Amino acid sequence: MSNLNLRTFISRSRFPVFIWLAGSLAFFTASGAGALRPMSQFQDMVAGQGGESGYRDGNFAEALFNSPTGLYFDEAHHWIFVADKNNHRIRWVHLENNNQVETLAGTGQTGNLDGLFSKATFNNPTLLVGLSDGNLLVYEEGGRNFRLLNLQTKLVSTLSIADPPNFDLSGIWAMAYHPGNHCLYFTQPQSGSRLVKLDLATRKATVLLSNDNPKVPSPMALCMDSKNLYVSDWKLNRVYSLPLTP
Repeated sequence: MSNLNLRTFISRSRFPVFIWLAGSLAFFTASGAGALRPMSQFQDMVAGQGGESGYRDGNFAEALFNSPTGLYFDEAHHWIFVADKNNHRIRWVHLENNNQVETLAGTGQTGNLDGLFSKATFNNPTLLVGLSDGNLLVYEEGGRNFRLLNLQTKLVSTLSIADPPNFDLSGIWAMAYHPGNHCLYFTQPQSGSRLVKLDLATRKATVLLSNDNPKVPSPMALCMDSKNLYVSDWKLNRVYSLPLTP
């Protein structure tokens, strides 16, 4: 870990939020909310009812969520995929069909059953990213698992880490995927305050930063561009850049 080339990028707020950038808009959710909104000069409702939680598909103004925490846009920006945490479902919002809300996968029951989207179960899904192979990768806070959703076959499977075995996946707070090296990066503030790189081809996990690193003792929020991974430190109130390796 000592050979990492880190530099301070920016020093800002100590309270990072769940944000996804799409063009000139930033969309955000909060873990206790029942809606998702874009951040612009004027806040507009994308879907859900901010003052009411529940479960209902349909028209954007009538749909209900229960702690939507993770967001991902498809590359064409036609859909927003949502990790609907307390409904134990993955939802999607059709941006070109008046923001119609549908359930993509999950029955609403708590569990870890793989298989067809319509029969699979989840345990508090909180984060999701899109992969270059067309899959969605979902992190479950309750199940402490990664799940893969194949949008072509409509099947859910569990992604396990091969090396090291029994790797602790508790308390993942942020994830970022780099298609260039097919690696997932994630932070675990409550599990050694670490930043982990997971090679999705080999299923090998490598700890890049942890609380024994004085420069970045508490890595938390993540984002990236084509060349760098940006990591916030919630105790030092700073954001660092980390060059990405092929």
